[in-house]
Amino acid sequence: MTVEGGKAVKVSGDPDHAPTQGVLCTKVARYAERTHHRDRLLTPLRRVGRKGEGRFELIGWDEALSIAAELLKSIAQRAPEAILPYTVTPERWDWCRAKASPRDC
Repeated sequence: MTVEGGKAVKVSGDPDHAPTQGVLCTKVARYAERTHHRDRLLTPLRRVGRKGEGRFELIGWDEALSIAAELLKSIAQRAPEAILPYTVTPERWDWCRAKASPRDC
């Protein structure tokens, strides 16, 4: 990561990291752009009204995290395989290489 004036301005992968060879996923590759974007949300919102109406209300972090935890718990109870941790272990990398491109993993 390149930091200038206390601000992350660029993220790059390590070409010597054998599993990834320095390739970053799209989300991480654009970290600096997303983090400092003028439209980035800085507080949680909850949709009010119908999906697509664009109506939201501010909620606190504790409430937002509780909602997320409850949703993840319900998914884990019915289909735990649907929750894939965002990590790259040697086993996961082998699966990724067999099933997808490095940018997908």
